[in-house]
Amino acid sequence: MTTIEPNDYFKYFDPSPVLEQDTLNRVQMQIDLIPSIEKISSCIERMALHLGVIEEDVRNLTSSFDSLNLPPVFKKAYSTFGSMFSYFGKSLIDQCNLNVNVFKTILLPSLINQRNDFNKSNSEFQRIIEEYGNLNPKSKIEVFAIQEQCLQYSMQSRADSFFALSQSLFTAEKAAIPAAKLALSTFLNSISRSMNEYVSENAPNLEKILEDVNSWQSAVKDALKITPSKNSAGTYAQNCWDVRQGLIKPTPNLIHASGIMWLRNHRLVTTWSRKYVTFEKGILTFYEPTTGAREQTIPLALITVTEYESSKRRFCFKIQSPQNMIRLQALTKFDQQEWNEIFTEHNSQILQGPEAASNDAKHICADCGSNDATWCSLNWCTYLCLKCSGVHRQMSSTKSKVRSTILDKLHPLIQDMLILMTNNAANSLLLTKKADMEVDPRMDDQLRNIYIARKYQRMDWKTDKETPNPFEAILNLDYFALFHAMNFDKNEQLYESLTPLHAAAAGGNAMITTIAACCSQSIDPLDDNGWTPLSYAVYYDNLDVARFLVDFGAQPSAANMDLFTLAVAVGNEDMMTLILKTAKYIPGTNSFKPKTTAFAPNKKVDLLQITVSQETKDLANLLYKAEHPSK
Repeated sequence: MTTIEPNDYFKYFDPSPVLEQDTLNRVQMQIDLIPSIEKISSCIERMALHLGVIEEDVRNLTSSFDSLNLPPVFKKAYSTFGSMFSYFGKSLIDQCNLNVNVFKTILLPSLINQRNDFNKSNSEFQRIIEEYGNLNPKSKIEVFAIQEQCLQYSMQSRADSFFALSQSLFTAEKAAIPAAKLALSTFLNSISRSMNEYVSENAPNLEKILEDVNSWQSAVKDALKITPSKNSAGTYAQNCWDVRQGLIKPTPNLIHASGIMWLRNHRLVTTWSRKYVTFEKGILTFYEPTTGAREQTIPLALITVTEYESSKRRFCFKIQSPQNMIRLQALTKFDQQEWNEIFTEHNSQILQGPEAASNDAKHICADCGSNDATWCSLNWCTYLCLKCSGVHRQMSSTKSKVRSTILDKLHPLIQDMLILMTNNAANSLLLTKKADMEVDPRMDDQLRNIYIARKYQRMDWKTDKETPNPFEAILNLDYFALFHAMNFDKNEQLYESLTPLHAAAAGGNAMITTIAACCSQSIDPLDDNGWTPLSYAVYYDNLDVARFLVDFGAQPSAANMDLFTLAVAVGNEDMMTLILKTAKYIPGTNSFKPKTTAFAPNKKVDLLQITVSQETKDLANLLYKAEHPSK
């Protein structure tokens, strides 16, 4: 059998929604050029009809140059000879106008048609793939065959149209603005040849303009030589389906750690939602499939991947880590097996990769280099040996939160954080300049005390980089920027009375919350509404974040609000189990509204407040009496 060799067409067969949205945005940018191109064209036409008043039209023409990024010499050159346009021949203007119309009459209509074709095929694909994903395993074989054929055709059609759109966009981006620039440059070049006096006066500027003319002329010619083809991506799409149906044996390079999957949502009523999923550098990321918005990122350490049977879904499997249980549905049986290979390779890299082999950042002390580091500093995400940890414990807990990796039961998220950040995260900020002290595992206690004090308290060798804004880091899911900000005096910075820990708990990313919690002075700070970070985790139904906060010491009773009724109103049984025993209950609460929704998860951006129904109030009262029968 013929094997498929990897090529660049995969992105058209199973495109990332981020790529789709970026392409459509770039298409719109080309279409948005229409007003500028129309203005230039209109000005040239008026110049041919009104040679007697051409100076005013030239002034209008030059006002359009900024959108084309033309050099300043163009505006100066046009302004100086505008009054002399009355005796220029119409043939010169026609020549320029012809070049401007390349974009209007050839490039733009093609681009708009290709965009319409893609929107149509993509809309049909979105409908068909949802029907495909909802197929009941008990359906007849004929139903599966028909639906798979429909999906194959829709994916091939979408690949065709997306490839054609991309090629038309490439041509437009390469040719549109150069064509307009060429029109203006050709016109300026033509009149300059007929005006010796003007040429003499503007010779230095014209030399530069002539160089630009040649460059833009080549760019336009090269771009117009491109012949878009819809067949290549469509053929590749068909080949990918041949692989999934076992008609062609795939090569190892065909494994792409990205694609369409369905995610099971854990609520009182189980639902499945389609996502575009990527897995890179140990981070599992979920995107909204139509807009490309990043919804959730999950760092994965060692995991277990197993298939499981669903009565309503095909190709299901689950990922089990110490802190997460994720149930997913793959596109096909082939994709299910491919994802299993990807995650197996991920485990292998952790167990046998260079980090494990060198033992770096897991067992080496971040301060003296000793290889028996069995302690750690939570806020600095570093491993420490026994002697250095003793010095750290002498500092205040705001400077270093020391734990034993053997005696203390560290939450799995904290273990993942230490693996993810490594000793390098702290040392890259604290040891940017070369230390003027020799340190090693055998140095005496006095020297060790001096070195650690200078490194962590005085920060003699710290980075000169500007400290990031912690709230921007949280919104961008930037672990290292947040770590930097939280350890460099911005851990208690406020945004509308919210601390970074409030914002992290609202956003729902477990690793972001872990870093913020480990670097915060208090686990239960209050905003102006009396809400703690745990309150925001409950409000936005961020169960994993809430579990971590409670395990890390957050007290449901610390919030000055009716957290008990809020947990009932959210309707997540697991959240109720976590919260109800110790949360405050304030009968009569009618609604819950956070101080700000700036950090709400993408799926909850419209949740401005929760109104408590009478039914919820009755249920909260009943549950409270059940939890506290003596009250």
